Amino acid sequence: MRFLPREEAMRGNVLGIFLIGLFLWCAMIVLPAGAVSQGITGIGYGSASDYGPSWKITTVDPNAGKSTSIAVDSAGHPHIAYIDPDRGTLLYAWNDGSGWQIDTVDDDVPGDQATAIAVEGTNRPHIAYTDMERGLLKYATSWDKTTLGQVTPGCVALALDASGDPYIVYGPTKGGNPDHGLFIVACHDGVWGTPDAIDPDAYCTWCSFAIDKERKGFHIAYTDGVTCKVKYAWADEGGWHTNVIDYNNGLSGAIALDSAGKPHIAYVDMYGALSYASHEGTGWSETTVDKKAMYVSLAIDGEDTPHIAYCDGAGTLMYAWAGDDEWETMTVDSAVWPGLGYYCSIATDTAGHPSISYYDMKHDSLKYAYGTISEPAPAFAANFTAQPVTGQAPLTVSFTDASTGDPTFRTYDFGDGSSSTAKNPVHTYRSPGTYTVTLTILKSGRDGLRKDIAIRQDLVAVGGGSGPGLAAGFTATPIRGNAPLKVSFTDTSTGNPDYRGYDFGDGTSSSARDPLHTYLQPGTYTVKLTVMKVERGNLVRNTTVLQDLVIVNGEGDPIY
Repeated sequence: MRFLPREEAMRGNVLGIFLIGLFLWCAMIVLPAGAVSQGITGIGYGSASDYGPSWKITTVDPNAGKSTSIAVDSAGHPHIAYIDPDRGTLLYAWNDGSGWQIDTVDDDVPGDQATAIAVEGTNRPHIAYTDMERGLLKYATSWDKTTLGQVTPGCVALALDASGDPYIVYGPTKGGNPDHGLFIVACHDGVWGTPDAIDPDAYCTWCSFAIDKERKGFHIAYTDGVTCKVKYAWADEGGWHTNVIDYNNGLSGAIALDSAGKPHIAYVDMYGALSYASHEGTGWSETTVDKKAMYVSLAIDGEDTPHIAYCDGAGTLMYAWAGDDEWETMTVDSAVWPGLGYYCSIATDTAGHPSISYYDMKHDSLKYAYGTISEPAPAFAANFTAQPVTGQAPLTVSFTDASTGDPTFRTYDFGDGSSSTAKNPVHTYRSPGTYTVTLTILKSGRDGLRKDIAIRQDLVAVGGGSGPGLAAGFTATPIRGNAPLKVSFTDTSTGNPDYRGYDFGDGTSSSARDPLHTYLQPGTYTVKLTVMKVERGNLVRNTTVLQDLVIVNGEGDPIY
């Protein structure tokens, strides 16, 4: 694909002359490239649009951590590129699930630099970075390092296409050749091409880049420090196009795409406010997220919820996400002056969990914050099971509480005039009859006293006469689990049977009193027990059937 320059003359103004100086200052501190939204395998919590995360914070490198950029691989593991300016080293940290590992990528990168990282499906990291002291744009993968030219980039962004080929977007700064503009360069089959101009007249203070792999779309957010504009560029068959998002110059920002390929941009305007803009098809919709911000990074999760990491300008790492009706913000990490949160970069997983890399200036260290989303509290509901529910008197029944919502008090009404406050009581019905059982649960909290009732109408049927007649009965445990499932059966029959016959429902049987049976295949099984005895020369028999008693799941299936 050939990238064509957009022929559009940019005109400066008096304020623009001032902003050139501002731009050069920004280039010196090397604002980080915006994060590209990366997918992580789901972990199974809720969405951050409903529940705010709780943060687990780790110091990854206690000795360095500037200019961080984060990505996550196909297994959900974080990868971070960052700089140690004191040693002039580009470093790479990753977590393989057992702990953090650190490797040196380039040991000859003096001073503060910019970095951008992306990870392809095979978990191979690609890193674009700058050598501003020598005026070089560089790239590394598998720690084969390539110098892409004498371009003195002040900002850099990196993304991979559907084939895993890297594309780098950069904005040169004063002292290079050229000394301004916005450019893109691509690598195909291991060979880097010639840079193409996207906006040759711009003076970029930051740039951020995302590729829509499904639709083969290229999207860039950046600033033109001379014309005081936050701009957006995209490519189609006709070449590159640009439009203006905000006329108040953005000091840092990032772009990310939603599931429909629409761009979303977060940035800090020249007044220090955190702004967010999304493309609605015919134009941009903008809102203010926070009044103070710097070092902004953006990611979009699998439910199209935007997440923003930013420093509040006072050395505190902040996090913002879009709720149902408005933006929510929270503090992730803070420290006394000079604080932390600088050079922050964010990625999210498919369940909406944010991962943030950032620099702790107070301790000169690289830190990582992982946000787990709290699951919604389970419904407060009374529920129970009972075994067995039929038989001759006296019939002993075991009750098991299955209530949700963590009740603090419960009471069973067994329907025969007796009750229990035990969680899993055992009760004996001594008289024939049909009994309705009621479980009432209570919980006291900030919302007051909560109550719920479960009623099982005519749950227990007890037969009998002058004495305990012949009646089949049994219990089984466990009755839920993954295959192979071993189930212990215990005979509770009355009337002293001479013979027992279990039908386990899977084509096998047993005449043992208390058999142990293994269900090898997933399925739902009905179990029957038939008991017999000879009374006064006659064969008497009785059968009990427990419908769908045993549920066997396949390996890896959830157990309900």
